[in-house]
Amino acid sequence: GMGWFFLRMGERIWKKSTLKWLFTIFATMLPQSLFLFSYLNNDAMALMATSMILYAWVLGRDTGWSYPACIWMAIGIIVCALTYYNAYGVILASIFLFLGTMACQWRDKEKRWDLLKKGILISVIVLLGIGWWFIRNYMLYDGDFLGLTTAESYSQMYAIDSIKPSNRQTPYLLGQSLWEMIFAREWLKVTVISFIGCFGYVSIPLKMWMYILYVIIMGAGLVASVCYVARQRKVEWRDRLLVMAMILTALI
Repeated sequence: GMGWFFLRMGERIWKKSTLKWLFTIFATMLPQSLFLFSYLNNDAMALMATSMILYAWVLGRDTGWSYPACIWMAIGIIVCALTYYNAYGVILASIFLFLGTMACQWRDKEKRWDLLKKGILISVIVLLGIGWWFIRNYMLYDGDFLGLTTAESYSQMYAIDSIKPSNRQTPYLLGQSLWEMIFAREWLKVTVISFIGCFGYVSIPLKMWMYILYVIIMGAGLVASVCYVARQRKVEWRDRLLVMAMILTALI
């Protein structure tokens, strides 16, 4: 599913089919992606949902937020919302992107009302798709609509001692600052290498040359992208909003 949406995205971004395939293969064949796609888990669904939402962004930019773009984004948000809450950044960025588009076209009364109707449509579809889940949680778990407190209490009751929430050696329980967590505990390093591929409980790494190769490729791509945008004297507001939404997603 993720591969299909990346292919569709690539067709709209690049004219050369080779670039479309390179884009898709690089994303889906990351070692960590392959690992996640090899068994049933919420992470793989969150990745597919993210690709669906990104496709809707590109389609929305190209078509002025046509109804297919709005419906794809609504479906992507539903799937994303029902996976992991730590993937919700792309949902927040979607709201930013759509409202930003509306703000940029606010003076055009016809486009304003068209986007407003489509925004309401997206909201209704999303609420119908996910509302039942949060209502269910609220009713079953004494108002815990996200289910996070309930999940933690069940972990405390049923998990083996070493992974009970009260026994986890988290930075918070150890009294460490955010700075210490990121650098002293090597959180930043672990995050970078596990983005590329690190298995087990982040205990089975790849060969070092593989990390170096991936970092060079991705770093070169980022630098080239910044240089390309910097050279453009006039960047369309649609493209600027899209880039800002992607940066917001990455930061979150």
